[in-house]
Amino acid sequence: MKTTYITVNRGIIDSNRKHGTDRPPIRVSRGKYGKVRYGRAVIVFGPSTFKYDSENPLPHGARLWVETKAAVGIRR
Repeated sequence: MKTTYITVNRGIIDSNRKHGTDRPPIRVSRGKYGKVRYGRAVIVFGPSTFKYDSENPLPHGARLWVETKAAVGIRR
């Protein structure tokens, strides 16, 4: 089973504040290059780990993320 990566898209949060919009800012991808889904809440149904690595960010630039191999539920 691939690792799921959960990050927060700060650009969306800033855009929501600036433009008065409400786009979901939590980014979830299955694998580092997997399909990306966005939500307002994420439930991890098992063990997970917060990781910070400023020297080796994820491909989209995140330096802080949650990793899990457990099932994940996304609320839009």
